[in-house]
Amino acid sequence: MYFVRPFFLFLLLAVYLLCVALTFVQPHQIDYSGHLALFEFCILLAVACCCLRLVARRCEAAGARLATALRIPAGLFELAALVIASNVTLRTMDYLSKGTSMPLADDWLSKVGPMLGFSWLGYFDLVRNAPNLQLLMEKAYNLLNSAMLIFLVLLVLSRQHDKVRTFTEAAIICSLVSLVGGALFPAIGAAAFWVPDYANPETWAGYTGMPGVYFVEEIRAVRQLDTPMLVGSKHLTGLVTFPSLHTALAVLMILVARRTWIFWPALAYGIVMIAATPIWGGHYLADLISGTVMATCVVLIIERFPSQRRHPPGKALAAA
Repeated sequence: MYFVRPFFLFLLLAVYLLCVALTFVQPHQIDYSGHLALFEFCILLAVACCCLRLVARRCEAAGARLATALRIPAGLFELAALVIASNVTLRTMDYLSKGTSMPLADDWLSKVGPMLGFSWLGYFDLVRNAPNLQLLMEKAYNLLNSAMLIFLVLLVLSRQHDKVRTFTEAAIICSLVSLVGGALFPAIGAAAFWVPDYANPETWAGYTGMPGVYFVEEIRAVRQLDTPMLVGSKHLTGLVTFPSLHTALAVLMILVARRTWIFWPALAYGIVMIAATPIWGGHYLADLISGTVMATCVVLIIERFPSQRRHPPGKALAAA
């Protein structure tokens, strides 16, 4: 495989089986009908990927260009299947793991910023008075998925094959660690904590809408164990506050891109996106710090134990 080692597929499968097990010990259930259609599509993509790579290997003798032309759509199919499977599995676990009576961690999470001299409300007011900056930060925060896709494409085109795998595997690990952190330390987030009366438009005057509260009602709903929820019957949004996955993914892009020309664009985007995370992600400073530490540690570990299989230079999306 090109984007991840097979171990990570088994890891995702194990997480999904854990999701199924959780439905036996809590009232929330999984909407399998929606998942079944997505997983069937993933299987079709995987089959198409394998067939194209098999044909590509047999065509190598006929010409490298033909083989490469076949590997490119094969890689795209693999990436699409991985994204769909990861999104379904991790989003489902995100919701089911929050269906507990664990106390909210907002009280102690909110204390870290002031201890380090950071005022969330002061920062909120600072950005409130900079409409052009708001637009840039909001776009950067909301376009993270697109930015990661572009980042992967640039790595592939630059023939940084090992870095492609490092980033993909590190993103999966960070997502799983974030789910554990979010389950142990659930929170409604900094925006709802510091601006509890956000239903009043006057409290967020200067913004186009109250930022950082898009997940608040969802996390409150999933914590009401006397009201069963069918997870997957509607769009699932991210519920993790601690650690910040947005911050972690931005740091991953910066770290993985070092010693390549992609580093400077990744750094520029990462700075803006991380700066937007406290407000549009409703994150505490503690979330950003933990997300940064998590991403750094994960990258160092993966680089310490790299994939044994190397991709030959000059073969874009070579089969792994």
